[in-house]
Amino acid sequence: MGFDFHITTDFNQQSSATAPVVEPKTDETVSDSVSKDKDGDTITISKEAKSKLNQLNAEKKEEDLSPMEKMIKNLEEQIQKLKEEIDELKASSMPEEQKKEQVNAKQNQLLQLQSQLVEARDAKAKAEGTSSSGGTSASSFANALTGPTA
Repeated sequence: MGFDFHITTDFNQQSSATAPVVEPKTDETVSDSVSKDKDGDTITISKEAKSKLNQLNAEKKEEDLSPMEKMIKNLEEQIQKLKEEIDELKASSMPEEQKKEQVNAKQNQLLQLQSQLVEARDAKAKAEGTSSSGGTSASSFANALTGPTA
């Protein structure tokens, strides 16, 4: 009993079979989040469920933050608020001289907060054993290569 088969290829023949694009259906009154998993099942998440999940995640994140991380987050929020206040002042209709003085004062506050934020991030990085650039110090690296010195 023998088998005889041949494999041939035709590189000039091109097949362009494409599947039609199917857009997920959304029911505006029921859901604002629809996704399709790998099996093609459609999953909908209600607005209420999504809101509850976001609330729980926010609470969990707050609980998990160290005091240093809380301070950093607070500084970031203050900086964002101050930037918005500066933008509002610039767009206001108050006299230019008064506007300039208030914007300068807010910008000075902004610089101070940004400086505090940098210091807080550096302190956090130092406490975690990394530099602000994200690595370990060069002396630690050298010690790892050469071994401890007596």
